Amino acid sequence: MRTQPQTRGPRRPRWRGPLLSLSVLAGLLLAGEGAVRLFTDTREPLLGVDAEIGQRFQRGFDGTAYDLEAGARIPVRTNSAGFRFAELPRAKPPGHRRIALVGDSMIAALQLPEAQTAAALLQAELQHDAAPGTTWEVLNFGIPGAGTLQELATLRAEVLAYEPDHVLCLFFVGNDFGDNSQRLTHRRRLYYELGEGDSLVRLPYPTAFEHLTGWLDRHSRLYVWQKTESAVLAGDSQLSDELVGLDERHAWHGEALRASEYVYVTGPDEVCNEAWELTRRAVLAMTREVRARGATFTLAHLPCSQQVHREEWDHVESVAGEYAGRLDVDLPRRRLAEIADETGARYLDLLPAFLAAAPARSELARDEWLFFHGRGHLNVAGNVVLADALLEYVRTLPASAE
Repeated sequence: MRTQPQTRGPRRPRWRGPLLSLSVLAGLLLAGEGAVRLFTDTREPLLGVDAEIGQRFQRGFDGTAYDLEAGARIPVRTNSAGFRFAELPRAKPPGHRRIALVGDSMIAALQLPEAQTAAALLQAELQHDAAPGTTWEVLNFGIPGAGTLQELATLRAEVLAYEPDHVLCLFFVGNDFGDNSQRLTHRRRLYYELGEGDSLVRLPYPTAFEHLTGWLDRHSRLYVWQKTESAVLAGDSQLSDELVGLDERHAWHGEALRASEYVYVTGPDEVCNEAWELTRRAVLAMTREVRARGATFTLAHLPCSQQVHREEWDHVESVAGEYAGRLDVDLPRRRLAEIADETGARYLDLLPAFLAAAPARSELARDEWLFFHGRGHLNVAGNVVLADALLEYVRTLPASAE
């Protein structure tokens, strides 16, 4: 008996399954986007990609931004140029004196309200002592993640346009050395390579990836929210004041030198030598361009907690590996002083002021902490120490342009 062939319905196109999956995924993403916009106050990141200077704060921002170290939302205001100081005309009015602080996140100080930052404290003290008819303005050009090379780009694009009398470039030992070298770090910032003579060659930026992430930052609150929450989860264990023992406090570091710590390496080393030469050329360019405008230029050595706390430095030496015996905690201050001498820049060593404010030299002496959680950005006390040291130094600078 012959069986009848089974009849089948029309074949479904193979693309329908993947299309259905993509549709479900798109629906979930749209639902997540709507939920984040409806139930949270997540907004576009304060710091974004900028093709001219690498990164820049949102222009004209007036609101709050969550800071992981502070564990709170901090009030933040930026001007129309995207920096954390009041709206000012580019041309300096008669009777005004301006100081430009150029640096990274240590100067931007997003962990604190503006009035508690070193820039604002310095301006208040200068104005308090000012002669009648003189107005002091301290311009905060701090940009998180910036190295000395990115600060050079900022100087050229923005700083000099404000006609400062004095420019202070604060080299933060905690990461600026690594940030100056693409061979030590690979992050979203401007990098340069050595050119002929004393020249610097700017490398291409931004890449397609930065374009994509920048677009997502501007248009997707879900994307911004997940980045923030991931950072909070990753950072909670590292930023706790409950870590009382040294082993607990050092666990975050790992068992090898970090990129920033190659700043302490002595003796011949190709990568370190190149990073120092990049730094020297950036300082040379800034010195020449600032002095050509009739202003003073100062290279300042801004220490990190490893230079203040003996236990932190001991731990760095313990994980030096092949560099054991070749680390020198005082090398950065000496090398920066040499660079200042070689380039004609003025030099300011801020380490003595920090050591005087933390005489115990111990990260366990919490009442002497000058850094958040003992090792992060400058806290309130640290900003006061920095402002006081800068005030003492500025008072030694000439009243008129060089």
